[in-house]
Amino acid sequence: MRRPTGWGLALVAALGVSGAGCEKVAGLARRTAGSQGSLFEGQAAVAALEQLRQAAGGPQLRCLAVTVHSDRAELQFQQTGDPEKADAYRYQRGLVSGPLPVKLVGAGRLGDDLFPLSEVELQALPELFAEALRRTALEGGTLQELRIRREFSPLSPATRRALQEAARRGAGSRGPVEDFPDGAVVLQLSISGARRNATVRADSRGRVVTVKLI
Repeated sequence: MRRPTGWGLALVAALGVSGAGCEKVAGLARRTAGSQGSLFEGQAAVAALEQLRQAAGGPQLRCLAVTVHSDRAELQFQQTGDPEKADAYRYQRGLVSGPLPVKLVGAGRLGDDLFPLSEVELQALPELFAEALRRTALEGGTLQELRIRREFSPLSPATRRALQEAARRGAGSRGPVEDFPDGAVVLQLSISGARRNATVRADSRGRVVTVKLI
């Protein structure tokens, strides 16, 4: 049964870059290119995620979660041999490590939370990063994390319909269900500033939907 939270399952990735950092595929290790600079600069995040996609299985990959930080990225996905298990690959300092097991904690079906990585417009990420900084305009603002996942509303269908109807009639404030359809793939950026922080949420095509100063 689908859990009524943003995360259908609580996730704990048992990850670590082994040795000096290498890609481990069927017992083999190899180094990948591109280890300089922040992943939030230029096409770096796109290139890193493409390497992770290829390591994990290519275009038909069904993802559980994707995270990007300035110095690393991680892709969690459904294991090919066992649909109730998840594995992960990590990119760090130009190196890819994995596959490594992901511990799934809590109730719910893994399949409910999966999404095809092809549904996310990765090429839109550089512009999304730039727009998030422009829209938040934080003093000393820096991108801290990008998280991509499928999200579900904590509200019941009846409550969501009531809020939507109230919004159409101009009664009350906008409810959270209006930001994204239930079960949508959401890109969430966390931004840290000298005086305030911010969260920017975008759809799978990289279009900003909400901006929240914290």
